[in-house]
Amino acid sequence: MARALERPTWRPDIRAAVISRTHINLHRKIVKHVAFTGPYPISILSDCVVYAAHGPSPLEVREAPELNLARSIKDGTVSTADNGE
Repeated sequence: MARALERPTWRPDIRAAVISRTHINLHRKIVKHVAFTGPYPISILSDCVVYAAHGPSPLEVREAPELNLARSIKDGTVSTADNGE
């Protein structure tokens, strides 16, 4: 498979427009969700939005306060092993 920049159909302007439109749509969905439910997301990365939940969560075993929780939920697979805590 050829790298993106080596493809004859590579269009950085179209790529930028698609990414921009995706960010705008995500922002609109977040604002609409806040208007209906109230809570703001605690973490956003690319197309993943993480909200706080009441009660115990598997993410509570994470101790680093500066950690962006959305980085652990990229493609739906488990990126770190659960140690049972």
